Amino acid sequence: MADEYKFDLDNSLQNAPNTDSGLSAINPNTVNEFQLIEQAFYVTDGFKDGKYIIPHGRESFYNSRRQFSCYTNYFKSIIRAMYEPCFAEEIVREHNNDLFEVFEKNCGGENIPLTKFVKVVSKYVKMHDVCFVIMDNKNQESFVSRAEAVQNKAAPFCYIKKAYEVNLDGTHFDDFGKLLSIMFFDHSEKNSAGRNINFYRQWDSEKSSLYKQKEDTESAETFNEKYTLESETYHNLGEIPVLVVYEEVPDSPKNLLPEPSKLSLAKLNLVIFNQDSEKREVARNQGFSILTVPENDGENRDLGIGVNNYIGYPPDSSNKPDFISGDPDLLRALSELRQETMESLIAVAEQSGVQGITKSKDAKSGLAYAFEFFAYESTLQASSKIAEEIETGIIRLFNLWTNEKVEYEIHYPTNFKPNKTAEIHDIYNQTLELMEVPKVFKDKIWIEKFKLLFPDDDEGLAALEKQLEETVEPELPVDKEEIDNGDES
Repeated sequence: MADEYKFDLDNSLQNAPNTDSGLSAINPNTVNEFQLIEQAFYVTDGFKDGKYIIPHGRESFYNSRRQFSCYTNYFKSIIRAMYEPCFAEEIVREHNNDLFEVFEKNCGGENIPLTKFVKVVSKYVKMHDVCFVIMDNKNQESFVSRAEAVQNKAAPFCYIKKAYEVNLDGTHFDDFGKLLSIMFFDHSEKNSAGRNINFYRQWDSEKSSLYKQKEDTESAETFNEKYTLESETYHNLGEIPVLVVYEEVPDSPKNLLPEPSKLSLAKLNLVIFNQDSEKREVARNQGFSILTVPENDGENRDLGIGVNNYIGYPPDSSNKPDFISGDPDLLRALSELRQETMESLIAVAEQSGVQGITKSKDAKSGLAYAFEFFAYESTLQASSKIAEEIETGIIRLFNLWTNEKVEYEIHYPTNFKPNKTAEIHDIYNQTLELMEVPKVFKDKIWIEKFKLLFPDDDEGLAALEKQLEETVEPELPVDKEEIDNGDES
């Protein structure tokens, strides 16, 4: 489906008049697909500076329009809806290992705890359909004993590698599809000429090897013609300390990088980005009318009217000076097209297990305004299962590095009803507004409403129940006419 959202930018660049200090668009079709998805999520690169705005073949002021562009990030809301509810409550882990406790509190270095790290991995699994977790043990190399490692809070640590950082030149499988080695981008350094030289790290079951990419590799065919070995570090684990996490297991084990299923969503948001820019430009032209006046040889330019603010016509014309503006039907058509694209984005999100909720001005609940996308329960259950698999894999690597045997239990939530929260909240509010509802029924609703909003606050719930028991329902006001007409005897 991603092919449906390609842009004819090459043709636009060739035909657009270069009168706006030079066109500076970037063709999004030339960007790595995994990177484009990440950019759409974080609003970087062409989404941030507007260079993914596609110029029209007859456009004269592209850069001005690009600079005023604004990206509405629906894509991020959709992706976050797929995994964030799994981490809404505190994740409880049961284990009896003090070294693992050190690791749990600082799994990713820089005081990144395990829950936060797993959440980040889950995010990239949802974005890219795959994510890679590497566990290293440099923190423990300087300590002789386990006790020293615990005392100095030195445990193995994990870090993430993304799909676009994989280098297939150094990635190999056996005949049965078992991964024998995997290679990732490590860092880059500038050479004497100021050119970036890339370094890559390859992992196998015995060691990690750092390779430097040679400068002239256009005609290179073999691995040794492309890369130079810089260093080797042996870990002798008997297993590659890399965890490959998929959203869905690929049909072939050698299919390390699956086709990113969220690319269509990212590109649809890119289409909306372009449509919003075009719509804004038409609206501005509609709002700032152009003055038409009779003139001879530009005589009206002395009036201080800009060359883009008026149009001169021959003085012998029968027309009178007037203001003109663009056809309002064009703005209406762009708005309708934008709405159609938004509906397509919501439809594609549905295919990914996320429901789009249209915000309504008539909504009574603040919760109805708070979220626009909700993942279906089955989607969140699958995300919880992935999070548990991530932790299980991390524990296995931890045991390999430390020779520990951690007894470990972890359970992520599986009961999700996020798309009903606003609806239930509204029902509770409407019921509480009814005067004829008995107090015992209202008290029950207040309690259920409290549980809905504060599911873990047992102390607050007890305080509310006590307050409700002590509260006496006020008597209903009596109609004065009823008193006057009643029986006075």
